[in-house]
Amino acid sequence: MAYTKQHSFDKEVVKRLRAYIEENNLSLSKIANASGIPYQRLYHLLYNSQLVKLREYVVLCQTFKEPLTFFVDGIDYPYEK
Repeated sequence: MAYTKQHSFDKEVVKRLRAYIEENNLSLSKIANASGIPYQRLYHLLYNSQLVKLREYVVLCQTFKEPLTFFVDGIDYPYEK
């Protein structure tokens, strides 16, 4: 899969995910075990500017028991052609 540069929307979602993890004192290994997403993949998503795939986002929201809109509400996303 070719690397795709993060949009500011993606960066804000990742920033919110990291903040949520820190605020709730969660470890990546616990999240990996609960979600089924490999630890290394979680690390790359959160710290190496990689895009969060939709299925990974859904799994994380389910793991955190948060609605799908939780990490995206209020983020302005200008449509790009």
